This record gives sequence, C-alpha cells and structure tokens, in this order.
Amino acid sequence: MRASVRFIRCFAYSVPASIAMGCASSQPEIPTYPYTPRVQPVSVTPREPIGPTSRTVPKKSSEPIRFAAATEPVPVAPNGLDDLLALARGQNPDLAAAAARVQEARGRLLQAGLYPNPTIGYSGNQINDGPGTPGQQGGYVSQEFVTGGKLRIARDAAQYGVTAADWNAASKWFDTSARVRSAYYEYVTALAVLRETERMAELFSEGLTRTEKLAAGGRVEAYDVTRLKVEVTQTANRIGSARQRAAAAERLLAVAVGADRLAAAPTIAELPSDLALPIFEVAVASASRSSFVAAPAAEVEQARAELRQAELKPLPNIHTMTTVAHDYVTNAPMASVQIGVPLPVFDRNQGNIAAARHRIRVTEAGVEQARLRAVERLAGSYQRYENARRQLELYRTKILPDAAAALEQIDQVYSARGERFFDTLDARRVLSQARIDYAQFVGDLWAAVAEIEAVAQFPH
Repeated sequence: MRASVRFIRCFAYSVPASIAMGCASSQPEIPTYPYTPRVQPVSVTPREPIGPTSRTVPKKSSEPIRFAAATEPVPVAPNGLDDLLALARGQNPDLAAAAARVQEARGRLLQAGLYPNPTIGYSGNQINDGPGTPGQQGGYVSQEFVTGGKLRIARDAAQYGVTAADWNAASKWFDTSARVRSAYYEYVTALAVLRETERMAELFSEGLTRTEKLAAGGRVEAYDVTRLKVEVTQTANRIGSARQRAAAAERLLAVAVGADRLAAAPTIAELPSDLALPIFEVAVASASRSSFVAAPAAEVEQARAELRQAELKPLPNIHTMTTVAHDYVTNAPMASVQIGVPLPVFDRNQGNIAAARHRIRVTEAGVEQARLRAVERLAGSYQRYENARRQLELYRTKILPDAAAALEQIDQVYSARGERFFDTLDARRVLSQARIDYAQFVGDLWAAVAEIEAVAQFPH
C-alpha cells in the first residue's frame, strides 16, 4: 500500500513538471485586426483635387432635378447615396465574405502560435512476470519541444496572411463602393432621361393638337399632321424604353447594395457637371500604394516567411518521455526518461522548400500584375472621364446655349407673324435631345469618377 502511495505521489509530481516544461513558451497574444480597413474608403462626396489641375469643384445644391432654363441642363447627383453605401456595408455578401476571410486568417494566426500538447498515458511492463504479480505499473508524460524558432516564423507567416486578408477586405469595399455609386448614377441618369423624354412627348402631343386644328382650317397640309403623328409615336416608344431603363437601373442598384429590391426609391439631388480629378500620372502613383497592390505585397512577405518555415522544418524537434512506475516484483518505485530526435536523412523537406521558393516568385509577379491591372482600369476610366468632361464643356458652352438661342429666335418670329410653327417644334426637339445627351454625359462622368477613386484611393 505504501509503495502504491509513493508511486501516486511520484506520478502526480512528474506530470505537472513535464507539462510545465512543454508549455514554457507562452501563448502568443493575437493582435487586433478589425474588419474596418486600415485604408479608409474614399469619400463619396467630391474632394478638392490633389494633383495639378486648373479646375475647381463647384459646390453641391440640394435642389431637385429641374429643366427650367436651357443653359442649365439636367443635373444628376447623389443625395441618399451615403445611406445606400451604409446599407451595402451592412448586408452586401461580398463584404461579408471578405470580413469572414479576415477572421479565418486570424484563426490561422492563433493556431500557428500554439505549442504542441503533451501526451499522458498508461505504462505496463513485465505483467505476470512471476507468480501472480502485476509487473511494472505506472504512467508516462511525453512532450515535443519545438526548436529553431519555428513557432515564431509560423506566427510571422500567419500574421502576414492576416494583413493580406485585411487589405483584400479593403479592396472589396472599394470595389463595392464603386459598384453602388455607378449603379446610383445610372439610376439618376435614367430618371433624368425619362423626365426629359416625357417633356418632349408633351411638346409633340400639344403640337399635334394644334396642327390638327390648323389642318381643319386649311392652313397646313394633311402630311404635316401625319408627320407629327409619327413624331408622337416615336416619342412614346422612347418613353417606354426610358421607363424600362429606369426600372432596370433601380433593380441593379438594389443588387449592388446587396438586396433583391430597395424598400424605397432613392432620393436624388443636383450634382456638379464639372469635377476636377488629379491627372492620370498622379492616380497611377496613388494606385501603386492602394489596397489592390498592398494585398499581394503582404502575400510576398507571407511567402518569404513560409520559405523560412520550410527551411527550418528539417531541424529536428526534441521528443521526451518521462515514465514513473512501481515494480511489484521488487516492491520498489522506478522511473525512466527517454529523449529522441528524428534524423533528417531521407526527408529534408526538399520538395516543400523548392515549392516555397517558386511561391515567392509567383507572389512577386502578383504585385506587378495587381499594379498593371490598376493602371489598366485607370486608363479606361480616365478615357471615359476626359471624354465626358470634353462633351459636357462643349454642351455647356456651345450646344445648349445655341439651341436655346435658336428656340428663342424662332419663338419670336412665330409670336410676331404666326409663321414657322413646325420650326418651333423642331427647335424644342433639338433642345430636349441636347438636354438628354447632357444628362447622359453627367452620369458617365460620375461613373468614371467612382471607378477612378476606387482604384486610385487618393489620400484625403
């Protein structure tokens, strides 16, 4: 009985000691990586330009879309866009997936810093080695001791993985923001085109009524009435197309936010038709420091840490086993200690080391690929942006004022002499179409701006 008590005491003392030896390396503390990207999303309101430019950004107006003056064409603007972006942040599935990937990477970081668990077990030897004796009865504790700083290197690799996931989450936010903004601008543009097309339809409907009265009095020919009927039918067809476009734009806006449909129609306000952004070269330089490039750069550092991890793996870890038992044949306690290391004779992790080296090359190429993709996106966006600005300048300074002046002159002739009624209709049609084109170019401008700001991520 006393021997059994001595065995239990020895075993009880040896287990905590071995576990303490195995856990001598403290568990790493997990750094905080919130989902909110370290690079904050660009503001959805126009900012002052940071690059060389000769233009300034006009202030926004809270007035609704209007068609009052010919020289003040259809404005389209974001009012309520911030609410849509906030809604997208909360329920867009792409953002939710990106946030989950960040948490997944944090879990890998936690796991990478954990020390191997000790093993505890039963040991029995020389059982029944003698008449009716239990032999040597006891227990053991084994522990693997990690050498060469492998856990530290593993934590470094995992931490770079968290950084890459965090930058990817930021990139996903910028892409989602650009999608929502572009969809919103398309929705507002579609409404502006619909309203101006309806205005044109009213114009031709009134003209048809007056022409029919003139034809009844013999002042115009029957073909004039037929011609206006064709105009009315064509304009009605355009209204149908414009309504379908507006309905589709609202559905696509809801999808961009992350919903099947919006609870209420978005509100709209005036948006400046002239917006100055930094020049293309400044945007390219800014994009080279954006989250789209920072994520693959973090993956390069992760790959380098994984190479160091692969190179250290052949360095043997130390395996220990401590056994405490009682020999019932001699009625005496006993203990044994075993220490061993694996010999890297055949498997020296050669294949994984070679793969890790090529993985570095892949990730380094990925950085340049990401930069070139950003330049490609900026090139297309700047082309659309500059074209829209050029068209808007032409419409603002020439086409719309000339169309308004022509309409005013023809109206004066008609008011004074009662002549050239059909010319007044044509002049109004030209002016309405110019306003429609202007509204479209404003939408194109802001869609291009949304893409440029998402890719370049200009500093505030």
